[in-house]
Amino acid sequence: MGAQSHKLVLETAKSQGATLVPRLHRASHILKCAISELEVTQRRASRISKKLGSQEGIDPSILVDAVSAERLAALAAVSAQMAHTELRGADSMRSLAWALPPVISVIRAAGSQSHSVEPDASAMLCEAAAILGSIAVDAALIDGAQVRYDVCVGRSADIIERAKLIVDSKLSKSYPKLDLARLGSAWA
Repeated sequence: MGAQSHKLVLETAKSQGATLVPRLHRASHILKCAISELEVTQRRASRISKKLGSQEGIDPSILVDAVSAERLAALAAVSAQMAHTELRGADSMRSLAWALPPVISVIRAAGSQSHSVEPDASAMLCEAAAILGSIAVDAALIDGAQVRYDVCVGRSADIIERAKLIVDSKLSKSYPKLDLARLGSAWA
């Protein structure tokens, strides 16, 4: 790219910088709505799981299925909440360009994994990820930031792993007799 075209791209990106804030607010709002829906789904699944767990002679596979649904909703909600916290921590173009790639990855994972338990929240998460993707491109153009995807993958994996630990810890306390290994791996 020649110096003139690079300058034109930067000028265009800087003029679009004013549009980042409304898009960021929109994505944040959608993300909060999705988290709220997932939390409602998780609480509903928890009530069902607890009711099933208190019944004598119930087929253990039925309880495992119910707790699996609770786990999916909880993991998606906690992961999305952690991604939202990372997003709120970005206070400059550089930090936004740095924070968005792993946040988008986590939100996409939460959206795809939650589809079976809460399709509406899944769609909202996908919409938030799309908006944030456009912001990531603009923020990187404005700041001239380089995205290192090897770092992004590690950071998003760390967020998801922390969410898994939180959710599995809560489930262990709620269902002490249930072997969480029977639920299978949470998110492949």
